[in-house]
Amino acid sequence: MDYLRQNNTQRRIPNTSRADGIKIQKPEISGLRPDYNRLIERLDHLRTLEEGWDLCDAKSPSEKAIKNVRLAIQLLDDEILKECAIFPNGDGGLYVTCKFNDQSKFIAYFGDSDVTYVARNGEEKVEVKPTSVSVNTLSVLEKNIKSVCLKKQNQI
Repeated sequence: MDYLRQNNTQRRIPNTSRADGIKIQKPEISGLRPDYNRLIERLDHLRTLEEGWDLCDAKSPSEKAIKNVRLAIQLLDDEILKECAIFPNGDGGLYVTCKFNDQSKFIAYFGDSDVTYVARNGEEKVEVKPTSVSVNTLSVLEKNIKSVCLKKQNQI
């Protein structure tokens, strides 16, 4: 993993430069987003999984899938992140799941270049087939989570 030095100290922090050269604000340094920090730590742990981590033939999470999930959690509201968890899939992709209550759930699968997801609240459901990962796609994903999964919670 690529690291940066913080304030010329021995403390190292993950380098969050995107592949396209754009520097991303590092909210994990400020400590203002604890759920974001928790999920970044989880991604860092998942990056260490080796081939066969499931004691069979599972692939390690791909760097592209990790970067896609990282971008997603950077863009999602803390209200959503506090309910999220990240799990590996044997094909090298990653699942992001959120359970807001017994009726309201969200699951997304991130591969190397696409995301597929379902947001559900009781009978109401939004399902998106594989689509490319981009800031616009992830903005729509967040709107769908809020409009479906968080709708009833916010009205109370």
